[in-house]
Amino acid sequence: MWRDILIILAFVFAGLMYFGLTPRRLSAYAKTTKGEITKRSRFQKVFLFVVIALTLYYIFLAIWKFETIGLAKLLMVIALFIIAWGSTLIDIWKLSERGEKVVYVVACSVFLSLMVAGIILSDMLLWQKLVYPLGGASTGFGLNRLVDYIGAKLKSRHPSKEGDK
Repeated sequence: MWRDILIILAFVFAGLMYFGLTPRRLSAYAKTTKGEITKRSRFQKVFLFVVIALTLYYIFLAIWKFETIGLAKLLMVIALFIIAWGSTLIDIWKLSERGEKVVYVVACSVFLSLMVAGIILSDMLLWQKLVYPLGGASTGFGLNRLVDYIGAKLKSRHPSKEGDK
């Protein structure tokens, strides 16, 4: 058990060092983030807390219940956490437009590759393997269109006051 935890921590530490995130840089980010988090809305704070809590719970669950859950389901849940952390980075930390695009592209590409790997490795029938990606893609497309529609309706009801100057 402890060996698994140490292996995970070593892997995370090696990954951070690979990307040049030394402990000194991470502490500088933490100091600036501490001041920035207090300026966020209650929803953003709750969302960040929930994502952190769910991530810790998932790590605990993955270590102790790996044999019963299976690799395919673990990969799918990791894919969902990648999307959750990507939206957290975009929503809570103020990134530049380029930074948002990079986070979005990386999160989506990792999400799609992990979901495809999880679906391929699962022991479902072929038609069931097709239902998940098609259903997820249609749901995502539908939600995107719904958000655009609602945004257009709200914008038409409340025109901007820029012209009143």
